[in-house]
Amino acid sequence: IEDKTGASWGLYDILLNAADFDFQLIQDPTKLKVDDPIEVSETGDADDWNPRHFAKYEDGKVWAWENGCTKWTAENRSYRWNYWRLPESK
Repeated sequence: IEDKTGASWGLYDILLNAADFDFQLIQDPTKLKVDDPIEVSETGDADDWNPRHFAKYEDGKVWAWENGCTKWTAENRSYRWNYWRLPESK
């Protein structure tokens, strides 16, 4: 496969580059339910992700309960995060 520059791409190269794609672009936070597990970050850096539970989606931002709590244990304390993603399967 050749791109616009004439560079040749094999299937391996295409899949390798797809692995770097930000899948958050296709995730829909309006489909999340309260207490769904998510990962959140202030910076989006690889080592800055924290496990949390979804609280709400408001004004284009995802909110998660404090310190990994759930709705039941968070005493209504939630925080807005700049970045979010679904947890990786382990």
